[in-house]
Amino acid sequence: MNLRAQFPLLALSIALSACGGDSGGEMGNTEDAAAMASDSEAETAAISGNGDIPEWLPGGFPLPDDFKLDGANNIGTSTHLINGRSDMPADQIYDFFADGLAEAGYDVRSREDYREQNMVYFEGNGCHDCTVTFTDAGAWRTMRISLTLPTQE
Repeated sequence: MNLRAQFPLLALSIALSACGGDSGGEMGNTEDAAAMASDSEAETAAISGNGDIPEWLPGGFPLPDDFKLDGANNIGTSTHLINGRSDMPADQIYDFFADGLAEAGYDVRSREDYREQNMVYFEGNGCHDCTVTFTDAGAWRTMRISLTLPTQE
């Protein structure tokens, strides 16, 4: 049999065996990871299941009057995401968020390519590297708000 034909299988076997852990059969890190995933899923379900805006959203944060929460979750301890939708016309959303965030004391980075990409990039009031992105879904506009907040202990 040709050795070159067997090389990919050998490399795959070595890579997979490295993932197998020790020969003692203990699952230590796997159980910890499963517990963390379970906690994260429960927290996400609790936040998005009740339809309320999460309490970690800073006060005075602008949202359209008809904003409907589709979900919210945390990634780690400082990154927070909100997904929602609105009937607000697509051509008004950028200005709504850019103006509303500036009025609320955020520093909005104003670049024409952000407008073209349907993205408002901002920071301030304890937040950094934050965005609102939106897409036109026909009957409504979907929005994703990403906030990086100080880690809360």
